Amino acid sequence: MEFIKRLFNGNINPSVAVTVKGSQYEKLANKFLNVQKTLSEQLSEEQKKLLDELISIQDSLSMIVSEENYSAGFRDGAGMMIDVFTGKNHNLKEL
Repeated sequence: MEFIKRLFNGNINPSVAVTVKGSQYEKLANKFLNVQKTLSEQLSEEQKKLLDELISIQDSLSMIVSEENYSAGFRDGAGMMIDVFTGKNHNLKEL
C-alpha cells in the first residue's frame, strides 16, 4: 500500500530521472551537445532554425516512444502478474 500512497501524493514520477555521473547516457548526451554546438557554429541563422526544429521534432518522437514503451512494459508486467496468480499448469498438477 505504500506505493499507492506515494503515487496518490504525487511522489512517483517515472518520466523524471537524474543522470548518473560518468554513465554511458551522460557521455552520449555530452557528445550530442558538443556536436550540436560545433554544427550550429557552421550554420546560417536559417539553417540553425531548421536544426533546432529537427531536434525539437526528434525530442517529441522520443517522448512518444518512451510513453508507449512505458505503457507497454506496465501492461506486460500486469499481464505477468495475472498469469502468476491465475495461471494453471496444463500437463502437471501440484501435489
